Order: sequence, then C-alpha cells, then structure tokens
Amino acid sequence: MTEVKTYKLLEVCDLIQGKRINKTNDGEYPIYGAGSVIGYTDDFNCSTNTIRLTGKGTVGRVYFHDAPFWLESGNFSVEPKEMIDKMYLYHWLCENENNISSCKKGNILPNLDLNMLSKIEIQVPDMEYQINAVKLLQRLKDDNDWFIEKVNKQIAALQELKSAYENNIFESMRQNANECE
Repeated sequence: MTEVKTYKLLEVCDLIQGKRINKTNDGEYPIYGAGSVIGYTDDFNCSTNTIRLTGKGTVGRVYFHDAPFWLESGNFSVEPKEMIDKMYLYHWLCENENNISSCKKGNILPNLDLNMLSKIEIQVPDMEYQINAVKLLQRLKDDNDWFIEKVNKQIAALQELKSAYENNIFESMRQNANECE
C-alpha cells in the first residue's frame, strides 16, 4: 500500500520571486513576464528544468521550461523540497491551476496571495509512486503528441487533396466553357 501524506503546498516547495530587468529585444535568453516572452537578455536567472508560476496578471498559470531564461518579478520559480519529485509537483500544479489561480487579491492587476496559496493542501505519495506516476503521465503525453502530429499530417494531406479536386473541377469547367464557345 502506498503511503500518502498531506502537506500544505508551501511545505513541499519554495517559491522564488523573479527579478526586474531592463527589457531588450536582443539577447539569447527570453524574459518571461506574467504570461509570455516580453523581451530577451544576455543573462538568465533560471536554469533548465524550471517550473514557473505566474504571480501577477494571469495569476496561477504553470509552465515548465527546459531551457534557461530570465524570470521577471511577476513570476515565481517553484523549487520542490526533498519529499516531492519536481515533475510530480509540476503535474500536480497543472492539474490544480484553477485552484491556484483563485488565490489572488486585487482586481485591476491581480497578485498571487501567498497566504491563501499556503493553505492549499497537497497529498504526496511515496517517491516510488511519484516517479511511476510521472513516467505514466509522460508516456500519455508522448502518445497524445504523436496522435496530434499524425492527425495534423492527415488534415494537411486532405486539404491538399481538396485543393487538387477544386483545381481540377474549375479547370474542367474552364475547358468546357472554352469548348462551348
């Protein structure tokens, strides 16, 4: 039987707030604001495999970055503690994004309320279970990505076929019209 312990969210991870930087369009590393890329820089403050949580504007959105980037002050990097696997925590955060996004204060430019966030509970199974769950989720994601890629290729092929039929029909109509003259 898998042992499961209940924690408060901020007992299993640390939130590290990003830092302001002068935004430019030059540089190797993207700068992430509250949502998407807002510029580029030659420096980074988050390395590969970082979980990012938005803390302003679009509060509670969860992202995983597999390349270095600059984390702006409207975001937090999420660092798991020893009792939880990073990818397990990432998947849990994604699954609970709506609950997390409800932990905000302010109306015009909402901010993540860390006091409210600290009250969210998370059930953490033993490490072996977490790792197996992450492997299963990754396999499902890979299968889903493969399926979407195949469907998109089939859609593109069908669109080409449709265009070819339309061209043939209109060409036949033109030829018939020319023959009738």
